[in-house]
Amino acid sequence: MNSLPPFAANIDHSDHPALESLAAYLDGRLPEAERPEIAVHLDSCAACYEIYTESLRFQNEERSQTRRTVLPFTRRKSWIPPQRLRALALPFAAVLLAGTGVAVWHQLHLPLELRSVETFTASLGAPGTALTEQLGPFDVNRGVEEESTANYPIVAFQSGATLVDLRLAIEAGDPEKIDLFAQSLGVLYNRTSNFSPEPEKAMVQAAVGRFREGARPARKVRLADFRSLETILRTNNSDEILAPHFQLGAWTEAGRLAAYGGRAAFFAASENRQSLRWFRSNPPIPEVQEPLRRIEDAWPEGSLTPPVKAQLTRRFEQVIEPYNISPVGD
Repeated sequence: MNSLPPFAANIDHSDHPALESLAAYLDGRLPEAERPEIAVHLDSCAACYEIYTESLRFQNEERSQTRRTVLPFTRRKSWIPPQRLRALALPFAAVLLAGTGVAVWHQLHLPLELRSVETFTASLGAPGTALTEQLGPFDVNRGVEEESTANYPIVAFQSGATLVDLRLAIEAGDPEKIDLFAQSLGVLYNRTSNFSPEPEKAMVQAAVGRFREGARPARKVRLADFRSLETILRTNNSDEILAPHFQLGAWTEAGRLAAYGGRAAFFAASENRQSLRWFRSNPPIPEVQEPLRRIEDAWPEGSLTPPVKAQLTRRFEQVIEPYNISPVGD
């Protein structure tokens, strides 16, 4: 193994797991009893989480050179200052290169099929005024400074949920809601588009522009623009780190609205129950584990009584709560 850079010896690791422990966790060599502690730390520590994703990228690049192929990787703005990331990531990457791999990630986080928003909203039926009034939004902080860094899991979750809201707003023909959610999606996209190709940015801007209340495009034009936005946002959030957050956002918002509106068809759909089981086994963040368990306990088998509707609505809201924060930081 190559020697660590000189500055690595001066790094304070007292607030983080030992590099050897993180490496063992990724390689599947960490004792079962110690794994939850590492998982919780990675979910709550932006620095170690960033190191984790950067280390995976570094490994992928090393393997791609060996195979003489190129593995795709979408670069994203760091949550932490570059000099801090470099100081932490380089020694950790060196430990990983000593023999760790990504197999344990695939074992613990099985690939989640990227379902379209249509599959989440199809069983909700016509939204109606009462349901439309319950649509989002999240506070996406449009006025923050350009230098602000994005919390990508938050952006991914909010993107999935807001796409559901926009789809239902289009079905309801509510121009005010359509304008609101389209603008929100444009802002969320801009939080993660630092390295996106210019043609893609132009497509997003054009689609969002046509959704403006004053434009009044035909429904089929709105749906075409919606599908264009969804394709781009799903692609931006399709890697194994962000996909669960994105899919959980769409599933949770659709489930919340189904519970509120008494849409039993949502709960009768097998793919929605299967998604719940996957999320329960692979919670993207620890805070959603208990609400997901309670949703499964209250999952209805037939019609939704008023008490069950109220209970389920609250449980879905509890999944949303930890994601209902600003998607940007200093």
